[in-house]
Amino acid sequence: GVPFNDDFASRVLVTGASNVVRGSISGAGKELNEPHHGGDVGGRSVWWKWTAPANGLVEIHTYGSAADTLLAVYTGTAVGSLTLVAENDDMVADVSFASRVLFTAVAGQEYRIAVDSPKTNNNLSGSVMLTITQPPPPPVSTLRVFRSTQARAAVITAKASATNASRCNFSLMSSSHAPSARAAVLNLRCSRFAGRIAPSLTCSRPA
Repeated sequence: GVPFNDDFASRVLVTGASNVVRGSISGAGKELNEPHHGGDVGGRSVWWKWTAPANGLVEIHTYGSAADTLLAVYTGTAVGSLTLVAENDDMVADVSFASRVLFTAVAGQEYRIAVDSPKTNNNLSGSVMLTITQPPPPPVSTLRVFRSTQARAAVITAKASATNASRCNFSLMSSSHAPSARAAVLNLRCSRFAGRIAPSLTCSRPA
């Protein structure tokens, strides 16, 4: 039969920051004015929709599908006037028939996801496994250091955040020092954990 998400208007909701859904392109067709997905005419598209829960990088792939896939992500409300966000045919050309895209999502934006099969490969039918992954936001650390000298306090408040996979940002939020207090040293450090950058803050007092 025809898949229930064959038409753009019948796209299936995918929820959560990460999810795996299954379907099939067997029996699917292509609508009037529907764009070509992944740079191929295609002809057996099915549709999903997903709203990004947060800003940040998103990976969507069809690894595990039996079908040779095309993958495309769009924004827009009508099948004939969609705005392309990302598209792919093969993850590895001439090696993998699965498709994979990476893009930076905007929180609250609904994305329309199309999976099709290449016309150049005779629109092979089969099952589809669609995986959506949006990692959690980078770690944010806040350090407060309290030190008193002669009943007068010195306070340093700082914030560290990882803005991307290779850089940390540090900013001094506020500071106040008692006149007789020796200056504290704020140590800023970036470290890599599980492939992600993690910032850390420590404070030391000179001898």
